Amino acid sequence: EKIKRELTQLESLLPEMRVKIEDSNDQMNNEKEGLQRQESERMAEEAIAAKNKEIKEKPITNISHLIKRKRENGDSDPNSKKVCSNGHNVQNSDNTSDQTLATN
Repeated sequence: EKIKRELTQLESLLPEMRVKIEDSNDQMNNEKEGLQRQESERMAEEAIAAKNKEIKEKPITNISHLIKRKRENGDSDPNSKKVCSNGHNVQNSDNTSDQTLATN
């Protein structure tokens, strides 16, 4: 009879133990998910840091030699002449004389 009583007590503890086991499993799963989330965030941060470092390490390219500057009217060479489409030389626009070209 004593054994039956102990057996009944143990059987009554089983549901409580199962609940505790499930809670422990749930807690472990939550911790595992949390660690995975932290790991993925850390990896993302490292990737961003590496990308930023790569951007900072790229040399700066000077392209100022590719820019064609606009000449001001006073800076043009007085000896340079413009050529018309018909092949005749035209006086530079800086000259203000009223000479015209004779066309045949």
